Parts: sequence; structure tokens; C-alpha cells
Amino acid sequence: MQKLKIQGTHFKKEISCPSCNSFFSIDYFCPDGHTPSVRYSDGQTDITDIIDPKPLKRCAHCGFVIPVEFNTHKKVSREGLGPTTTVKNSDDSTDIATILDPYLYAIVYKKMLHPGGEFLIRKHIWWLLNNQQSSRGSLSFEHHQIQQENLHGMLDLIDKHRINAPLIKAEAFRNLGQFGKCLATIWSLPPGQHTEFVDKLSVECKRENHHRIIISEPS
Repeated sequence: MQKLKIQGTHFKKEISCPSCNSFFSIDYFCPDGHTPSVRYSDGQTDITDIIDPKPLKRCAHCGFVIPVEFNTHKKVSREGLGPTTTVKNSDDSTDIATILDPYLYAIVYKKMLHPGGEFLIRKHIWWLLNNQQSSRGSLSFEHHQIQQENLHGMLDLIDKHRINAPLIKAEAFRNLGQFGKCLATIWSLPPGQHTEFVDKLSVECKRENHHRIIISEPS
């Protein structure tokens, strides 16, 4: 994914732990008047790392794992313009295991997550490993296995809990090489909706390409 410098504003957000009811604040960066210019088939954009930061927080009081939807949690203060921020590839300066290991730990101990929270974490694992593959050209055997198991887990969640995510479901099928199921999913979408996504995934399925693709970008 390309790097992009964006000016924005820092906020603090108030989080309530659902386990012990303790309150704490987290910092959040909100871009100023910027819309994505590049969209990817897994749902990411060129500013995903800024508008949808890493979602896993652990309560400092009881250790409960909290999946945070940054765009819905309450803003409690505004701190003014922050420094220019750069979207980074997954292998820039941070060991992937530093981010990945807490995600995997949270999924293993599912009693700490509700289905929507697990889906959010699995989506970010998917994105993290897709970014790693794009930046390095391939995944290690271990990360490839994690990606495959994670995609199956995400699809199970979508079906079992009736999560409304048809585009993610279609792309997950394609990433797994299940091109027929991908096509069946996108062809079941209401006519006239997500036409660019449907057209491009149809072409890639016929090519039997399972890698993430760009759906739209500046001409």
C-alpha cells in the first residue's frame, strides 16, 4: 500500500471496560477533510491505518480484551492539530509479531470476545497479513497457515452469526481460492450495487487470481 501524509486532529476517546466497568481514555487521530483515493478488494484504502486504527485494547485494570470501533466510541476531548502522519506498511519499523500475537491470543480465548469483536479482530489479522504479502511479495509458511485458518474462521462467523458483510465474504472466498463461492456471493448482490467490485472480482475469479487487487484508484 502506498504511503500518504495526512494532516489531522488528535482526540481522546473514553472507553468503558465491559468486564470491570472501569473507564480509561485512548488517543485517536482523525484526518481532516480527507477521503480515500485508492480502494482495495479486502476493504482497505490508502488511509485505512489512520481512520481505522488497530482495534485491540486490553483493560489496564482487569486485562479484559476490548475490540474498539474507533468511529463509534465517544469523543471526550479535542487536542488540536497533530503532526503530519504517515500510513505505514505492515513491515515498517514494527515487527509483525508485535501486532499479530495479541490478536491471535484474543481469538484463542474467545470467552473474552463477543462475535462482533472476534469478527473485527479477524478482519484486522486478514488486513495485516495482506499488507505483509503485498510489501514482501509472499507470506512465510507460518503466516500463510494463519491467514488460511483466519479466513475460514471469519467465514464461519459471518454465516453462524448472520453478519452482514457480503463483500468481505466474497473476497475471503477468493483469497482462499474458492472462486465459485466468490462468484455466487457477488452475483447474489442486488443489481446495480457495488458494480465495480463485482466486475473486477468476476474477472479475477476467471483468472483464478486469489491475491488482493485494487478496486479503484485515481486515473
